[in-house]
Amino acid sequence: MTCGTRCCIGTRNTCGLCRTVQGPQGYIGPQGATGATGPPAPTLGYGCFTSSQTQQVANVDEPTLISYDTTQIASGVSYSGNNEIIVSSNGIYKIGASPEFDYTSGNKTKPVVFWFRKNYQDIPDSASVQVVSDKDSELYTYVEFIVDLQANDSIQCFFASSELTMQIASFSANSFGYTHPAIPSIILTVQQIV
Repeated sequence: MTCGTRCCIGTRNTCGLCRTVQGPQGYIGPQGATGATGPPAPTLGYGCFTSSQTQQVANVDEPTLISYDTTQIASGVSYSGNNEIIVSSNGIYKIGASPEFDYTSGNKTKPVVFWFRKNYQDIPDSASVQVVSDKDSELYTYVEFIVDLQANDSIQCFFASSELTMQIASFSANSFGYTHPAIPSIILTVQQIV
């Protein structure tokens, strides 16, 4: 290699030991175009519905349809006014219900069954049974189920008992001698999860 005024490139040659010199950084090119905006995230429906009315068994050993009178919050899920909760879009929904069972007379334990229907057809395996112990005894329970619904499908809640004095009971605020909110006879929540 011929030596000159420039620095040699390499390790060792006739010019002696050379050092490598790093050149300046090259020009940074322009930023590429921004990609197209993706589709918006789906809006998932939800709702919470309650009743301030005590609802008694209509007939012995026959299903009693539960009604509601208050929509606490809702989007994409609505109360029809005919005891139906209606969804506006297809999806998988989680349904949770909290009936406040109350037995107003008698001295024997009484079972009460609660379950869900879709479009007035029983949802298989959605029922649960509770035993109310005696007169003036309240029993709170929570039942949850996941169901596949199509737009405009409806959900109903039913309960049944062999005792006409079985009911789901509501209580006004502060009914038990201290400050507390009102107690609905039922709280129903509907949440779309997919």
